[in-house]
Amino acid sequence: MGRWNEGQTSLEEAVRQASEVKNDQVLSQALDYLGDSYFYRGDYAAAKQQYERALQVATKAKNPELLTFSKFNLAKLDVVHNRSASAIPVLKKLIEESETVGLKTLSVQASVYLAQALVVMNKPAEAQKVLDRALDRAEKLNLLIPQARAHYLMGEVLQKAGQPPNVYAAQYHKAVKILEGISKEPGNTGVFARADLKDLYHNAVHWSQ
Repeated sequence: MGRWNEGQTSLEEAVRQASEVKNDQVLSQALDYLGDSYFYRGDYAAAKQQYERALQVATKAKNPELLTFSKFNLAKLDVVHNRSASAIPVLKKLIEESETVGLKTLSVQASVYLAQALVVMNKPAEAQKVLDRALDRAEKLNLLIPQARAHYLMGEVLQKAGQPPNVYAAQYHKAVKILEGISKEPGNTGVFARADLKDLYHNAVHWSQ
């Protein structure tokens, strides 16, 4: 929602309290969310620090769900930092692991980042297959932001494949419609300040016209 300071203060307090009572499960979760707060504002170095701390705690706790979350967060940083080649095998494995432990939402999120990495590596056909499945599951789970990201990436795939403008523009338009719908919900006016959505939205608007 773009309320960085408010969210970070609460998460830092959660980290402090979880450390004091030595609750590794809560501590790992809080560190992952704290990493997200930095990720959304574009401070990827700080995000990596928190994600790595979360991974260390999750490893100590021997909790497969927490380990999967932390590994995913570090993998998405690789995609953002143009290390898609190394991120692809990690994300493929994480999708399998998240489905094994019943983390359906995480599986969809990992699939979308996998598709993004495949687009970067110029593998549009493989990316489209991943996106088709991710979109179907995201819609069933009502995951709006993954839907928006998937439609945007589908637009990228179709554009690279040489499809007519009206075909790929329709995908960008769907991404714009979803994000604008989210921004109109109470308290969500800062959603376009998120580093992972700001450029995506502006580019989608451009290509949807």
